Amino acid sequence: MTLAREADLLGMGQAQEWILLANAMDPSHLRNKVAYDLAAGAGMAYAPECQWVDLYLNGEYAGVYLLSERNEIHSQRVDLPAAGSFLVSRESSWRLISQNYPHITTDSGAALRIHDSAYTEADLYRLWQSAENAILAEDGRDPVSGKDWQELIDLDSWAMEYLMGELFGNVDAGTISAYFYRDGSDPSGKICAGPVWDYDLSMGSAGAWQLEY
Repeated sequence: MTLAREADLLGMGQAQEWILLANAMDPSHLRNKVAYDLAAGAGMAYAPECQWVDLYLNGEYAGVYLLSERNEIHSQRVDLPAAGSFLVSRESSWRLISQNYPHITTDSGAALRIHDSAYTEADLYRLWQSAENAILAEDGRDPVSGKDWQELIDLDSWAMEYLMGELFGNVDAGTISAYFYRDGSDPSGKICAGPVWDYDLSMGSAGAWQLEY
């Protein structure tokens, strides 16, 4: 939801745009809240703050909702400098195309929605493609730039993102609503994973806790 002006809701910082989440896929209303709180407690950067609220519409009770920060570059949220930074999320390509969201697609077919970027789409594609090339290469190096994959991505944040998905049995892990960012003030220029997002289909809510092989 978009407010007429920025406001500090429930002590979560000044912002104009907020997520009012019905948790329609999660009857317990617990999964996103627990995941976001654990991510924050584990020290994962920019984990969204959220609070349960009782929603009333025109004086009538409408149920329990989760009021949450939105993943966006903002001084009170994903606090990144304007120069050299970006925030993207991996999504289903059909969804991005059907809803006309700005995005790039890597050579492997990974579709990345552009939420905010100081780069042109072409330059952003080159940054991502270099990391993808290195990750997929047998020797771990991008054949174009010669850089090793550990020079291109922040291993700690990617490992934490992976562990969160495994711990919660998140059905969407690695494919949908997986966020990534680059901090323009970081001289390493590495791509970081996070903030966490979208854990309603986890902990058995989609009928699969952990797949059996």
